[in-house]
Amino acid sequence: MGSLKVYIACVLMLVIGAVALLPDPTMQPRKCGHSTDKPSRICDPDLLLSSAAKQRIDKLLEDIEVLFYFIRYRFIIDCR
Repeated sequence: MGSLKVYIACVLMLVIGAVALLPDPTMQPRKCGHSTDKPSRICDPDLLLSSAAKQRIDKLLEDIEVLFYFIRYRFIIDCR
């Protein structure tokens, strides 16, 4: 059981470290491969995705974010 905790901790450290290397798409959209200063939810500094793909992914992430806010708000109301 102890080795599983160590493994999970190592994986989390690697993921957090990799994410920390990327610019923040909301604060630095141009460094994330966007042509405007409009904030986004995705970072593609190597320009691997097409503009249409970025828009679809950004819309999907926005919908997920709205759903989570709704669920969280609903949970808070139900718990009172």
